[in-house]
Amino acid sequence: MRFHKNCRDRGPQLGPEASGRLRYAARNHYGGQGGFCSDEVTLSPGEKDVLFERSGPGFLACLTARIPENSGGDLLIRIITDSELRLCMRLADFFLSGNGGREITSRFSGKRKGKDNSFFYYRNIFVPYRGNCRVELENTAGEKVWAALSVQYVNSGQAESYDRHGLLSGVWVKGRARTIGEEINIAEIRGRGALHSIQMTLENPMTRGEFLEGNIEMYIDGNPFPDFQSTGTEEFFMGGIYFTNLHNSEYSGCTRTFNDGKGNPKNTLSAFRLFIEDEITFEKSLKILWHNGQPRQGAVAGSTFYNFTSVFYLDDPERPAPAIEARTAAAMVSAIDGSRGELPLYSSVIELQKTESEKLEGSGTLETLSLHTENENRAEIAFDIDGRVTDYVPVY
Repeated sequence: MRFHKNCRDRGPQLGPEASGRLRYAARNHYGGQGGFCSDEVTLSPGEKDVLFERSGPGFLACLTARIPENSGGDLLIRIITDSELRLCMRLADFFLSGNGGREITSRFSGKRKGKDNSFFYYRNIFVPYRGNCRVELENTAGEKVWAALSVQYVNSGQAESYDRHGLLSGVWVKGRARTIGEEINIAEIRGRGALHSIQMTLENPMTRGEFLEGNIEMYIDGNPFPDFQSTGTEEFFMGGIYFTNLHNSEYSGCTRTFNDGKGNPKNTLSAFRLFIEDEITFEKSLKILWHNGQPRQGAVAGSTFYNFTSVFYLDDPERPAPAIEARTAAAMVSAIDGSRGELPLYSSVIELQKTESEKLEGSGTLETLSLHTENENRAEIAFDIDGRVTDYVPVY
């Protein structure tokens, strides 16, 4: 993972004494089909539950979730670090899909449909915490919804400094733009930090797409003129003219569009963009605006319903020490002298029959694990790290 020049090469590398171990925690559900793990979560309307909670310094590395089909818009995910709410948004938006969006697979996020009418999501995202971390789900639907969550995290053993990547936070806004060119404030952030990602869902059943003529503008550090301005909404999210095709890449994607020739009657679209290679950094503040179309570039009939989620990092004022590069911190998995690339790689292949298990032993760093199973609902994996067994994690 590489970062903007302002965030790159910012201090010491981590040695073995500061490295952490990748650990797992899971709350699993198998849709009534059985399995080895019975720790399932079913939320009644308005109910919430804590699906992950840890104390001490560390960071989250990856979150995965499994939920019923098209219920991602009814579940809210909350991430609390150091006893403060940092992020609250729809689960489907957090995983960059948007409710009802297509299946996607990329380095940083993904979504696919399971065999039992469920959806599986994953997102690789760096979430540091120095004292504690908690992840919650809340059901906003009118009926019961089951859910599963697996979290990969690292206990670093000490509170490190990550500079611009010190605190993960998020902004979620939704509403209705009623007039052409109407200006919508989708995020206003104060402090020193870096923008990480934006996910958007728009719906206007009365137009051919003219609401996409509206630009997205970014104002950095109080500048009265935009430091960044797109030529339209779809260009900002790297889409074609009015999102004529679905697409996904490592840094952008269109997961739902009305303009693919399939006649979506609600004119609904979802798209996302990640600012990782080209982070938008700011010293004092960042303001992001979206316009509901553009005057003299086609009329916007009716109202446009909008839903924007923005994720960003803020400098942690309690960590003024020289920064450790975020990509280095995210690689703190038993590295020797911080040089994972110099370690030898080994591979092993095993075949298991029904109900069988197998143990692989050794020392070093696990780089890649590939599993093939005929029944995804009945396979689980656990790790015994120096005599400490992790929770079982379902193989999705």
